[in-house]
Amino acid sequence: WEHPFSLDLSDVGVGKTITMIAWLRRVIARKLVSHALVICPNSILDNWTKELEAWSELTYVILRGPRDKRIALLQQSHIADVYLINYEGLRVVYPFLVAMNFQAIICDEIHHAKAYKGSRNTPTQAFLVRELGKGVPYRKGMTGTFLTNSIEDPWSICQFIDPRIFKTNSWGYRNRFMYNDNAGKPWMSFPKWLPKPGAIEEIHTLLEPYAIRFAKKDVL
Repeated sequence: WEHPFSLDLSDVGVGKTITMIAWLRRVIARKLVSHALVICPNSILDNWTKELEAWSELTYVILRGPRDKRIALLQQSHIADVYLINYEGLRVVYPFLVAMNFQAIICDEIHHAKAYKGSRNTPTQAFLVRELGKGVPYRKGMTGTFLTNSIEDPWSICQFIDPRIFKTNSWGYRNRFMYNDNAGKPWMSFPKWLPKPGAIEEIHTLLEPYAIRFAKKDVL
């Protein structure tokens, strides 16, 4: 409730979607937000519609199907409280999403935007998420699997949530929290980046003011 930029890192199945819908109802009712964007994997788009219908009176539009259909929906004047799109669909209608001036963006399963690579010339899915979030007053993320393979994952995610968390670019983040285990081994042509001692604990400390987490044992 208190933070415009935050993460719900609770376990899978403890009700993150319902919690986020409760937050949407509140900010829309208070006219802090007129229309919000939810980005999620294609496999759970329909789950979002079911939860919205079960737990709110908010209107919604799903942005899927042919590109022309999606553009037509976005070009109409705020026909819904909530717009839903999958991560892959961002590239298809990105300029039209920017033009919508969403006041809130929620990224469900935000680990889909963990990649640090991407630029305006070679826009990746994660890069588009980061760019779309710039200047948006409310930015929320949800995932039960925040650290999937590497401690590099949080950088891109937190660039969307709030760049002030790590205050640096991807290379600076890597130099701060990781070391190349293959450095000084001329027979190894590729770097092997591993966490520096204490890095994981430091990352947790920096994330704590922005994140909430409940385990299944806490809610069952």
